[in-house]
Amino acid sequence: MKINKNDIDALNSTLVLTLGKEDYSEDVEKVLRDYRKKANIPGFRVGKVPMGMVKKMYGTAVLVDEINKKVSHELYQYIYKEKLDILGEPLPNKEIQKDIDWEKDETFEFAFDIAVSPEFEVKLSKRDKINFYEIEPGDDLINKYIDSYKNQFGSHIEKEEAGEKDLLKGTFTESKEDGVVKEDAVFLISSLKNKKSKDLFVGKKRGDTVQIKDIKAVFENDTDLKSMLSIDDNALSSIENTFEFTIISITEYQDAELNQELFDKVFGKDEVKTEEDFKNKIIERAKENLVKDAEYKFHIDAKEKLISKTIFELPDEFLKRWLVATNEDITQERLDNEYSYFQEDMKWQLIKGRIIKDQNIEVKEEELLAVAKEYTRAQFQMYGSISIPDEYLESFAKEILQKKEERQKIVEQNLENKVVEYVKDAVKVEETSITYEEFNKFFEK
Repeated sequence: MKINKNDIDALNSTLVLTLGKEDYSEDVEKVLRDYRKKANIPGFRVGKVPMGMVKKMYGTAVLVDEINKKVSHELYQYIYKEKLDILGEPLPNKEIQKDIDWEKDETFEFAFDIAVSPEFEVKLSKRDKINFYEIEPGDDLINKYIDSYKNQFGSHIEKEEAGEKDLLKGTFTESKEDGVVKEDAVFLISSLKNKKSKDLFVGKKRGDTVQIKDIKAVFENDTDLKSMLSIDDNALSSIENTFEFTIISITEYQDAELNQELFDKVFGKDEVKTEEDFKNKIIERAKENLVKDAEYKFHIDAKEKLISKTIFELPDEFLKRWLVATNEDITQERLDNEYSYFQEDMKWQLIKGRIIKDQNIEVKEEELLAVAKEYTRAQFQMYGSISIPDEYLESFAKEILQKKEERQKIVEQNLENKVVEYVKDAVKVEETSITYEEFNKFFEK
């Protein structure tokens, strides 16, 4: 096989692959011999079909398949051996590509366009300035934290009379004989379709029976109704609209009291003794979280700084073709509207890759495990589990790292974090105090 590379410009080239009969005939013959061994054709014993008949029946399809495999393999082998840092994937060049007669041709030629990464340098110095924001939480945010914990650790209280935010448990009974009966149905009054629906239940007491003239008008949609009554589509289409609902219990969700029980649930037993200490601990936690927000903002600013400072061109026309060729859902209108975002992300990926290469940045296994443990800890904390033994965290973290996609995400995130840390060391970081409200304005767009 012969491959010729024709450079169009610094970023675009065309590869022309030429295959002679000697490049593919042996592979084609091997496949056809295997077909002959297995072919089950009336009038012939298995393995005794004449080769001429096998070639006539399968020869062209096998030829096309084997040549396509050969071209794909040789194309990427060439790119690898020549150390071509390509963007996207090779695309067929329809202008150069000659017509192929699979029945008659013995020599085949294929043309592909490729685009390569631009050459550039990443230069940073202490003359480059990026802000790092020290965020003051403020009373409003602290109160939100307190309200969130009170809500998170609240409980359901039995009631006699239903309010508009209460949870009802009871039995739905269809009015017709042998109709649907659903016991232990549970729903929130606040989740019902409209005020008229909610008013059917507000003020009712345990043991009361509510008459429902049009049950489909009470629930938000058919999916909710089917789930509530435990019925399928066929049953839904045949039910009567009129139902009764007999109330078995009424419960109200109440926020937790600001007391020792809540302090223990949030921070661990006897870690906090007074409301003042509770608030101070929350301020500490808020500041820890706000540091993460500040890091995120620095990350964004560092990315923007590098993209604006590092000037290079991309093979835009090729990349647009590649995006359309590899994404069925991309229309021309969407491409026009969104390409600038893709372009920016591509530049960031290239800059990031250059820094990783130039600075010999790598991720060690123990670093991946530490990140996975923090991710696991955050997941547990979302569900109110604060103190998790380290051995459990490590076990769950190792399970995460065994999943290929999850592992790759953690690797990529770790590399990106290290790139940002490199930027932080290379530039002048100006620490700037800012209120939580002012900081949020950066993200209002």
